Amino acid sequence: MAKMMKKGIGLLLIIGGFFILLGSLAYGMIGGWLPDGWFANGKHDDTVVPASKIKRVRIEAIQNLNIIPEDRKDIRAVLDGDGANGVDLQIRQNGSELQISMEAKWYQWLRWFRDEVTLNVYVPQDYNRDMSIKSVAGNLRFYGPSNSRPMVLHELTLSFAAGNVDLQNLKVNRLKYDSTASNMDLQHVKAETADLDSQAGNIQLNHFTGSFRAHLTAGNIHAQIDSLTGPVRSHLAAGNISLDLPQNADFNLDASTTAGEIRCQFPHQSNNSKWNETANATNGNGKHSIKLTNTGGNIHVY
Repeated sequence: MAKMMKKGIGLLLIIGGFFILLGSLAYGMIGGWLPDGWFANGKHDDTVVPASKIKRVRIEAIQNLNIIPEDRKDIRAVLDGDGANGVDLQIRQNGSELQISMEAKWYQWLRWFRDEVTLNVYVPQDYNRDMSIKSVAGNLRFYGPSNSRPMVLHELTLSFAAGNVDLQNLKVNRLKYDSTASNMDLQHVKAETADLDSQAGNIQLNHFTGSFRAHLTAGNIHAQIDSLTGPVRSHLAAGNISLDLPQNADFNLDASTTAGEIRCQFPHQSNNSKWNETANATNGNGKHSIKLTNTGGNIHVY
């Protein structure tokens, strides 16, 4: 039995080595001289589509992604970086939806793991409809023009397996974020509703306006709120919750932790027991409900 297992493992190693050699030869002998876009439909590294009839932009990235608002009337996608020649950029319009996706070329898949590539998507700064972004690995940078002139979207949906999400100067009716192992950093973002789900990673909200619901399995959440306009719900399994509220915020707080402590710098009532700690506070008329629960970590409200 042991000999058979050794033979099987040896056979797998031989097969794996053969495919690695085949990929290297293909890149060296084929990928080096084939023109870019040989396997793509049309020019893949610089594509422009009019934005007037687009109601949703759907982007699928495999590495870094920049969303760049500009004074323009069309949507342009460009690949940049040492690994750009190893990636096909696919642009498809399906009715009112524009689909932008990255796909590693078969003869350059080894190089794709080694070289960095960035997808730059240029959009009209007055585009105000829906956008959804899905990323396997890599970072997202999406900055609106300025804090006083943010980019406005109806819905922004983000799904990330790994990487960092960096958003600034945006105003969104609905923000949805789903992460396996990513960090999120929001600066000067306004959202009527924000649904934030993360299995592993940290969430930072700075100069945030609106309301949010956050569920983290492992990670910390820090939310500095300039203006509270709706309810806040946050649940953590392991990590810390930090909530920085304006002094004139109108809220009713209900906080509890199983293994940790609660610090609340607003006038509050607390209850400490062997297995649980709770805190309740009302500021102003208690208009907006804030409910914070933590299974394994601390809660700080100030």
